[in-house]
Amino acid sequence: MKDARLLHYSHCVSDLERSRRFYVDVMGFEVVLEVECGDEMTARVMGLPGCRFTGLFLERDNQRIELIAFREPPPDRSARRRAANEIGHSHLSFYVKNLDAALAELEGKLLFRVRAATGAARRMEPLDGPT
Repeated sequence: MKDARLLHYSHCVSDLERSRRFYVDVMGFEVVLEVECGDEMTARVMGLPGCRFTGLFLERDNQRIELIAFREPPPDRSARRRAANEIGHSHLSFYVKNLDAALAELEGKLLFRVRAATGAARRMEPLDGPT
């Protein structure tokens, strides 16, 4: 599979419009595609029979993310804080030249809250629930 390339990373959100504003207006992503999904094949791939959701594909720096907002079944809000050594998604990382300036710019616009600080790094927790 040496000819394969990364297509996108997907993230389930509870409020698509709030998330869109953050990623587009604050973080500078561009909307590539917005699709409504509810077909049987997609439901089978997702492992959720009868699911219906909106997928919003965003791009920045040649990287794509997909925000998924489920209508059926509704989003599972029983999120729990994940340990860093759990198998699965760990983090989404952005490089900034001046961390303090970037955090000041994001104040009041965040979909995340600062959970921990170590040197020049900050661990952010999504407002949709702990990671």
